[in-house]
Amino acid sequence: MRLLLSGGSITGITVTSGGAAWTTAPTVVITGDGQQAFATAVVSGGAIISVTVDQAGWGYLTAPTITFTGV
Repeated sequence: MRLLLSGGSITGITVTSGGAAWTTAPTVVITGDGQQAFATAVVSGGAIISVTVDQAGWGYLTAPTITFTGV
């Protein structure tokens, strides 16, 4: 995963390794020193192929951690 930050907000998330065996799109969990950032994962062929930033959030001084939960 690669994150792009600008002015304390998340402006982009690039998938570098989408994994395998995802049967549905997982929940994207964003944790860090900022708040109110939300994103949606897209799955195709069992892999996460993209992550769309739905709300950029604010206050991120360092890159947050992105994790996926679900099956």
